[in-house]
Amino acid sequence: MTTTKTTEHLACRTDAPAWYPTQVGRKVELRRTGTDEVLMAIYPPAAWGDAWGWNLIDGGVVVERTADDEVAGKDACPGCGERRQDNLIWQDDGETVKCTTCGKQYTPPTQ
Repeated sequence: MTTTKTTEHLACRTDAPAWYPTQVGRKVELRRTGTDEVLMAIYPPAAWGDAWGWNLIDGGVVVERTADDEVAGKDACPGCGERRQDNLIWQDDGETVKCTTCGKQYTPPTQ
């Protein structure tokens, strides 16, 4: 396991053969598949408050700080990467979002 920390993100990588991430309150845990053994827990700094999100990266997980008006990286527009909430408009169906920056309509993983 390796962990990288900056003021804006935390990255954790593992060489465990089979694992999955899960959010538990104010932390993200990497657990071994089949046993649910916690391999690593990532805690965002308290100063981030609720302005954080997480996403999978190659071989691990990144926990990143978001601005109060930005969505987490995993919920960003897959067309252009837009994260500003004002530019990501929920549609009437309650399931899809339209990006006003590039026009892409998509279903974000976090609803």
